Amino acid sequence: MANIDILAPFILSWEGKKYTNNPLDAGGPTKYGITLKTWQAHGRDLNGDGKIDEEDVKLITEADAVGIMKKIFWDKMCADRIESQSVANLLVDFAWGSGPQTAAKAVQGLVGVKQDGAVGDLTLGAINGADPKTLFNQLHAIRLKRFDDRVKEKPDQIVFLDGWKRRVNNIQFGSLTLNDKGSTLVSFDDKPVGQNGAVDVDTPEVQDSNNEVGKKYGSVLEMLLHLIGKLFK
Repeated sequence: MANIDILAPFILSWEGKKYTNNPLDAGGPTKYGITLKTWQAHGRDLNGDGKIDEEDVKLITEADAVGIMKKIFWDKMCADRIESQSVANLLVDFAWGSGPQTAAKAVQGLVGVKQDGAVGDLTLGAINGADPKTLFNQLHAIRLKRFDDRVKEKPDQIVFLDGWKRRVNNIQFGSLTLNDKGSTLVSFDDKPVGQNGAVDVDTPEVQDSNNEVGKKYGSVLEMLLHLIGKLFK
């Protein structure tokens, strides 16, 4: 199953550690990607002045950011129950940037379940039953198109377009590239499934043309039938 510890460093690296308040950024006061609005809804008064404002955002730590990431993005996507780390990475980053409901509806549309914006057992079953690489590529394409659509709606957002796309293009199937000085590549095992929804398992006895068993028996089923026949002779 997917693990937030693989994704969290990627998101934090792309969000940066500095407090920002860009007038063109709809999020307003932000640190580690956590906006003032999000912190007011899910955070706490960090400086003890009796209110939650931009001064509290300036005090947000990495641990605070990961806590928010898990509570309202990772857990909303039920990502602990997604089998493909790559799909979970892309879906949660989608939720982080566009909101959990938007991300949920996008993946629900791809896997053919009701687009209610809430990830539950039905959606998870469809996600885990889909070919992960195909689903990943489809979701990736939707994210990139949304960026272009956003700029068409609000032309002043073009200043962010290259950065948005660069970030998403560094989320690949089986790897993440951090936005650090060394462009650290984080790779992980994420194997596509077969058409029947089962993970493809190498069967060298059948697939290796140099293997005597593989030469004699054309499929795993034929080999098993042969062995069963020998047992009952």
